[in-house]
Parts: sequence; C-alpha cells; structure tokens
Amino acid sequence: MRDICRSHAWLNPRGRLVLITVSDRATPATFVDYQQDLTAAFSALDTP
Repeated sequence: MRDICRSHAWLNPRGRLVLITVSDRATPATFVDYQQDLTAAFSALDTP
C-alpha cells in the first residue's frame, strides 16, 4: 500500500516559510500527537 502524503506551505505571520507534510496513513491517535507537535513547532517558529 502506497503512503500518500500532502504537503502544505505558507508564510507565517513573521514571513517565514512553513512546510508541513501530512501522511494519509496517520491514525486519529497519531494525528492528535501530530497536531500537538505542530502547535509546539509553530510556537517555536513564531518566537523572535
């Protein structure tokens, strides 16, 4: 079974490029962890 990934790129409020790749193989449980990791990552990115 092939792992399908989607990538999303955008500029955060400070003008930095953010690139996120989401795998379709993620389960709801890992997705919650993934969202928490993203929140932490964005907090770090938005820190000057």
